[in-house]
Amino acid sequence: MSKLIPLLLALLANVIGLSEDLRDPAAWVLSTGALAAVVWATVKFLRVNILKQLDGVAVIFASIGVGAGLAVALGVGGYEGLGSSLVEWLAFGISAGFGATLIDQGAKALPKSGAARLEG
Repeated sequence: MSKLIPLLLALLANVIGLSEDLRDPAAWVLSTGALAAVVWATVKFLRVNILKQLDGVAVIFASIGVGAGLAVALGVGGYEGLGSSLVEWLAFGISAGFGATLIDQGAKALPKSGAARLEG
């Protein structure tokens, strides 16, 4: 199972359209900010394509859940730098989920021309 996780995470990166520098899941464990960017992109993908009614506070909970899930997947997948316990993985992922919320709020605060570049 731990050998399948890196493949699934790389597939997720391609499906949600991450930039080239974030397509390698090993980059996600380098900082909470890196994983937050991935969480933000994942939740945005979900909102646009699958959970179209997701809005408001539910987006925050979705970000926290996605962050926790991705961090646990990274931990189980054997990526170094996250710690060795489930609690450490969850703390990292939940922090990234809150970071994704801040990224989302920052993107909304940009002028329309800047937001359009981020959205496209």
